[in-house]
Amino acid sequence: VFDTILEVLFLPGHDIDEELNIIYSEVARLGLDPSSIYIPTSNMSATRIHSEYIKAQEDPSRSIHIICANFLIIYYLKEYQKSDSLTDLYKRIEDEKEVFWEKWIQRETHKLIFSLNRKAKEHRLAVLLFLAGQNKLDQSNVSMLSEENSISESALQLLSNKYAIDISPDQIYRLSKSLPLKLSSNDGFAQGWDAAWSIPDLSLVNDCLLTVACESLCSNGDSLFLTEKTMKPILFLSPFVVVGDPFTLQELQKLGFKTFSPFIDESYDAIIDSKLRIQEIMRQLEIIGELDPSHRINFKKSCSSIIQHNISHFLNENYKDKFVDSLLQDFRSITEANA
Repeated sequence: VFDTILEVLFLPGHDIDEELNIIYSEVARLGLDPSSIYIPTSNMSATRIHSEYIKAQEDPSRSIHIICANFLIIYYLKEYQKSDSLTDLYKRIEDEKEVFWEKWIQRETHKLIFSLNRKAKEHRLAVLLFLAGQNKLDQSNVSMLSEENSISESALQLLSNKYAIDISPDQIYRLSKSLPLKLSSNDGFAQGWDAAWSIPDLSLVNDCLLTVACESLCSNGDSLFLTEKTMKPILFLSPFVVVGDPFTLQELQKLGFKTFSPFIDESYDAIIDSKLRIQEIMRQLEIIGELDPSHRINFKKSCSSIIQHNISHFLNENYKDKFVDSLLQDFRSITEANA
């Protein structure tokens, strides 16, 4: 299809203008017509950023084409179909049918939050500080496998001030001394092995009411980048919130997956400012954290039909049709514009 493959690194959350300068310089060096160049990327905000970049150039008519699609998500979902533990889980669903879901609803959750984290990034630490301040950390299965030996109390204090988190100096001290946090399990993620492909001990997930998926990035709209972190709670049968880029949930819905509104207020997904978005997520976690055992069962019952839809959508690979339709539409739009 293409005469030339130009290998580039198009990283969300970095200096995209500088990367675009490099790309256009390389296209010029090779003597290629920019309008003949198509660059696929999983940064779903790249088209908008590129449009703004082009408007500032001397000849905006000669531009490359950015194709945004959730390539990574499609790849991750295909890889997870090879997981033995997930295959066993889905076989039980198929065999037990309604009985499985009734047991899932009635199963008591002894803990509140499940959250897998390896690198200690600001948005992840903010969630950790919130849970510590709410005295919910001991009631959750949370990992934070920070590469640093420790994270200072002063750094945690600055973060708590920034996000207006109600947490005492003593709680901050105890949190700093507890890092890194590891799940009480021998699975790969708990031990810091291959994070993307590791499937945790699913009993640790089942014992929690909600998953907090802390994505790789949590921007002010400079990126829209979904990874396996958002997909894991779908595959693990867990209600979830996503601490990531704005409109992450909207991207999931475009692929045909459902999210948990109105049982969780998901208005946070449309908040561009990352600080305000994280604070709204914290408010939702506080509301959910106050549910008593009977209301937790009602919450799970409300969410069960969404979880069942998502698993069926995954196993039947219906998301691929949504992905391909969107990708072809992008190509058609470019072709028609160039006609």
